[in-house]
Amino acid sequence: MKKGNYEEFQKNKKDILIGVIASLIATFVLHFFPKFIILIYNTFFSIIDRFTTSYSNGVFQVISFGENVSPVSHIFLISTYLFFIFIINIPMVKPSYNVLRRIAKLYTYLLTIVIIFYVSKCSYINRCVNYMNQNIKIASCYLTDDEIKTLNAEYYSIETKNDYIILLEKLENLANQHGTKFYNPFS
Repeated sequence: MKKGNYEEFQKNKKDILIGVIASLIATFVLHFFPKFIILIYNTFFSIIDRFTTSYSNGVFQVISFGENVSPVSHIFLISTYLFFIFIINIPMVKPSYNVLRRIAKLYTYLLTIVIIFYVSKCSYINRCVNYMNQNIKIASCYLTDDEIKTLNAEYYSIETKNDYIILLEKLENLANQHGTKFYNPFS
């Protein structure tokens, strides 16, 4: 063994030992407690699934209002909120110019990400609302007043993406019967 390699080994001996011990522990746990690991795995992903499902349902409940969403006032509130968080956190560090600059950059990036996410969410909601309103107006040419009221009631009572898709499929079937084109926001 060369002298340089031996010195590297001596420096990294602690890290190598930690890696070997962690591997042995992981192997032991996976071998003797597979049901426990599967339980943890399923629990973790069910929490993520519940969060994304409730978020998606919330978006489609907003869509069911049938009105466009304007992000301007919300962006102002988000910007103001993050600005106040920035101001509150300044005394927590010894304010030097470089530290303040880094914190300001971090908050600027965070604000930019939040605004992009929120604007894209508003855009998605507005596109779904506009397509559904347009499809219902087109369908109203082929339906009686009671059928239009029923269709609007279904639209305003949407709670999930699945409800929205079912309504779109009804409108698509109606379009196929009459040879008209309906619009799908997912295509």
